[in-house]
Amino acid sequence: PTKGGEIFAEYRLPFHAEEGAWLDLARWAAEFQVRSPRIKWVMQLSQMAYLEMKDRRSVLSFGELLDNIFGPPAAAATS
Repeated sequence: PTKGGEIFAEYRLPFHAEEGAWLDLARWAAEFQVRSPRIKWVMQLSQMAYLEMKDRRSVLSFGELLDNIFGPPAAAATS
């Protein structure tokens, strides 16, 4: 720890909101030990990624995309 205040880093990760993406991300974070109270993680999902997933029929609607993104963390927080 440093003196004089907290130092934060902000990392941005591209996120693919397909089923199992949170599990893959959790495995990656555990494997590379990237957990720190001084790091802020920002998950990015580009509009192009959504359109590509919709074209591939990985997600059928924006609602399904939101369920894939926020469903697993919400379930983990309530259990």
